[in-house]
Amino acid sequence: MTVLIIGGSGFLGGELTRQAIAAGHTVTATFGTRTGTLLGAEWRRLDLRRPEAITSLFEEVRPTVVINTAYRRSDRAKTADGAISRYELGTLIARRDGLDPCALTTGKRAEMGPPGPLDVRLESGRTQSRISTVLRGAREFLAAPDSKKDGPGR
Repeated sequence: MTVLIIGGSGFLGGELTRQAIAAGHTVTATFGTRTGTLLGAEWRRLDLRRPEAITSLFEEVRPTVVINTAYRRSDRAKTADGAISRYELGTLIARRDGLDPCALTTGKRAEMGPPGPLDVRLESGRTQSRISTVLRGAREFLAAPDSKKDGPGR
């Protein structure tokens, strides 16, 4: 499988790049300002503000799978909107699935093994501007068990 990881030099992108290489996939990973250091991936500079660069990269790589983990720290207000802790995400999923959220334990990040993200964020403004499906945040689509009645994408 040919995997293209946008933002491969970042925290999440780096881990996904490592796992894809370990799984034996052909990996192309992109970076905006600092290249990744993992061997086994083809590293490509990519400016996501240039649509022609994205098109060119897709034509050259012809990926089977694309994973976008890119974000800009300077867009913190945008990417942090709707930020949700991993614990809160877990409790929302538990409630949605009829499980007791009190069964989830909290802990200190230092006690949890390999480092991982503290918050889960997805900035989807550009995607939303290009599609007609209404994208919802985790709080909205996981908040109530009856939220499923609207169906996918609503």
